[in-house]
Amino acid sequence: MALPTSRIEFKEYVKRRLGEPVITVNVSDDQIEERIDDALSFYQDYHYDASERIFLKHQLTYSNLSFTGAATGQFSNNELAYGETSGGLVKIHTSNNTSDLTFNYTMATHVDLIPGETLRGKSSNASGTVGNITLGDWDNQYVPISDLVLSVIRVTTVDGFAVDRGTGLFSWNYQFMMNDLSWLSSSSVISYSLTRQHMEMLNDMFIGDPMIRFNRHVNKLYLDVDWNHRVKPGDYLVVEAIRVLDPDTYNQVWTDRFLRDYTTALVKKQWGQNLLKYEGVQMPGGVTLNGQRIYEEGEREKTALEEQMQTKYELPPEWFMA
Repeated sequence: MALPTSRIEFKEYVKRRLGEPVITVNVSDDQIEERIDDALSFYQDYHYDASERIFLKHQLTYSNLSFTGAATGQFSNNELAYGETSGGLVKIHTSNNTSDLTFNYTMATHVDLIPGETLRGKSSNASGTVGNITLGDWDNQYVPISDLVLSVIRVTTVDGFAVDRGTGLFSWNYQFMMNDLSWLSSSSVISYSLTRQHMEMLNDMFIGDPMIRFNRHVNKLYLDVDWNHRVKPGDYLVVEAIRVLDPDTYNQVWTDRFLRDYTTALVKKQWGQNLLKYEGVQMPGGVTLNGQRIYEEGEREKTALEEQMQTKYELPPEWFMA
């Protein structure tokens, strides 16, 4: 039969390797599923073929507010509004109807709005009773990350975290190229290269890359920057990360030799563990159960494969020098 390309086929493949249907493998389906999860977790943590370096884009979202009823009047886009009870001040981003709007808090005087209070626009004088509030990335000051991401290497933005926030005609890169393009085509590029290196050094000294904090079990990417000045809602972040290959999307994962061998060893160990309580019991026909031997074989195979992972398949740790 062909190699497995799905979880169901993979489970049947492992059972056949252990002897089914010729003999009965005394392991429940739930136990096999759990051992497959254990094997996948180990494989994704250490095997170089189980993950990929990827660039993920994310646009910083605004917060969303819904009113308990229809608002009185129409809030204007980009106007300031305040909570009459809390005194919280927000900037309206969009208000296309009378039932909800998107906004962000003004960081200088960040006071949370209170559900049930009246929100009033400073210029439009529109008002509405605050209902449900869902904070966006900019107000949370973190970015949600998929649980498939193992680690985050660095974060850049498309139009922020630079010497200036200009893009296109207002970018210093564009202006520098346009001013010097004529002599670049007919003379040495050494001066240009040295100047660019100097500009990058200035950028690193005075701006630098944003400091980040990330833990894969939290699934939140924290950016330790001045959110009020260096980044704004609507900016795009580009996250360079290491992401595991999802076997539901990339079914070639199920054909990996190490994953097949390691899962089989785990299921064999589970089989032996299930039979330990019947050790020495003689079955009809004179067959004696030997769960201890099956358990020890599974443990030996598991240990050998884990050592093989360290010597053959695990990438060396990356060292960084300041």
